[in-house]
Amino acid sequence: MTSVPSPNELRTVPDGKMRAFLVGLLFFIGIIFFLVIITLLFPFLLLAGLLLEIMLAVGLVFLFIWLLGKIVIFIWRQFRAHA
Repeated sequence: MTSVPSPNELRTVPDGKMRAFLVGLLFFIGIIFFLVIITLLFPFLLLAGLLLEIMLAVGLVFLFIWLLGKIVIFIWRQFRAHA
């Protein structure tokens, strides 16, 4: 009958050089992963920036039209009060 090894017996801890290599390799893979994600999302970021610029321009146009209306109403009331 064979005994089942404990998890501590199955675990192999690499020495310092191997551990540093694995950490460096994981870091490099992570950097490559994020660069690929950013590269793939870059067109969407450009599109989102363009959409934000268009929305801001439309919002500013509406704001200036509203302000123009407020000024016209104010001036109209001033003329009617003096007439």
